[in-house]
Amino acid sequence: MFKFISSLINRNEDALKEQIVFLKSQIQSCKSCETYKQQLDFVNNEKAELMETLIQLTRPNIIVPTGETKELKQVPQAGMMFGRRRTLLENAHRLSEEKIKTSPFVASVSDLPRATVKDITPQSVDALERELGIDESGAKENAS
Repeated sequence: MFKFISSLINRNEDALKEQIVFLKSQIQSCKSCETYKQQLDFVNNEKAELMETLIQLTRPNIIVPTGETKELKQVPQAGMMFGRRRTLLENAHRLSEEKIKTSPFVASVSDLPRATVKDITPQSVDALERELGIDESGAKENAS
């Protein structure tokens, strides 16, 4: 009896497998399933590209040496000590002062007329006030 039942199940298994294959071929997927499959393919491709990029970045670059060698220029120092900088600034200031002193276009203090206290008289002060338009009465009011 056991053999008989197992033979029925085996026959039914084969028939069931055939029916499953037939039904799978007849089933059409919906639009949302197709969209999901497309998005999944896109993400998988993007993931593979990112993985390849990471592998390329971590791979060491092999530089093949050529027969030519170039001399490297020394990089100038970014900062300098304060004493050296102060010395350079003082020298630059000294040079600019010499240029100003020797320039014919710059007036010097020695070229200006010097006024002394002896040169100032009450008449010169009155003349200057008249020239500037200052009244004596206005000056007295401001003084008090």
